[in-house]
Amino acid sequence: MTAPIKTIHDRYREEQIAAFYAAGYWQPTSFNALVAEQAARRGDQIFVFDSTTSLTYAGFRDQALRLAVGLRRQGVRSGDRVAVQLPNWTEFPVIAAALSRIGAILVPIMPIYREDEVAYVLGHSGAVAAVTCHEFRGFGHLEMFQKLQHEAPGLRTVCVARSPAGLDASEALSLDSLVADGDLAALEEEAGPDSSPDDGFLVVYTSGTTSRPKGCFHTFNTYRATANAIIKGLGYTERDVQFGPSPISHTTGLVTSVVIPLIAGAKSYLMEAWNPEEGLHRIGQYRCTAAVTATPFLQMLMAAYDPAKHDASSMRVWVCAGSPIPSAVVELPRLPDP
Repeated sequence: MTAPIKTIHDRYREEQIAAFYAAGYWQPTSFNALVAEQAARRGDQIFVFDSTTSLTYAGFRDQALRLAVGLRRQGVRSGDRVAVQLPNWTEFPVIAAALSRIGAILVPIMPIYREDEVAYVLGHSGAVAAVTCHEFRGFGHLEMFQKLQHEAPGLRTVCVARSPAGLDASEALSLDSLVADGDLAALEEEAGPDSSPDDGFLVVYTSGTTSRPKGCFHTFNTYRATANAIIKGLGYTERDVQFGPSPISHTTGLVTSVVIPLIAGAKSYLMEAWNPEEGLHRIGQYRCTAAVTATPFLQMLMAAYDPAKHDASSMRVWVCAGSPIPSAVVELPRLPDP
């Protein structure tokens, strides 16, 4: 049985916790309470969208609650860890909100990870359920999870987002089948009490370049503290439209393409698979204003940029982090003397 994760009261002295709240770094509002606040304020506004699906703030709130109840009916409980390996699809933030609603802990897995890495994360985290896709970019994710399920006895359930027609329920559950019908007020009661922003929110794993990956535990408050600092630094507002090619199964993508737009009441476009030409097209199409990525994303984008073909005038800020930033990216070329 996986050992319980230490709480904030195990990790911090009470005076430290009080200081974090007093300074505003931590706040009493949960992830789902924040979702509800934004749904009440701007329910008909688009919150998150990809190339094929979109959700308004109200739609996001409702879908997250319905999925939360479905997961609870499936046996997922507070403190359980649920692994999620998906591309940048709108289902990912819905799952994150649904898990937080019932106090379960998200374990995001990068879509590029394969059997060895995924098996380790499943075993180390003690995941009781997993959500993945049937196939993405030519790789059979469901097939991999079905194989790993035999090697991870704690993994009781595998769900498939955007499952193909004809998927046998004996192979895996369709994520859509877990979305509960019924009156929202009744579903709120069935879901039980909301989690605290100081409860476990997710365990995100390092890349494991020098040894086995480390699972980094976060509450919603520790994630929100980072998001609020970025919002302040970038002057981020409800008028922004986030451009999100960074995987949201990674800290960078989840903070900048989900938590930041949610706090600000902004919009967020999720790009499922990176392609610089397509990225430039989407920036122009959706009038994206901000992005946070590793440096190579911007380098490839600028190499592909053609002012005769592309309109990137809406983009006001692009933050590079997580990898070296060559001087050529930030220094203007020296012009010849007149």
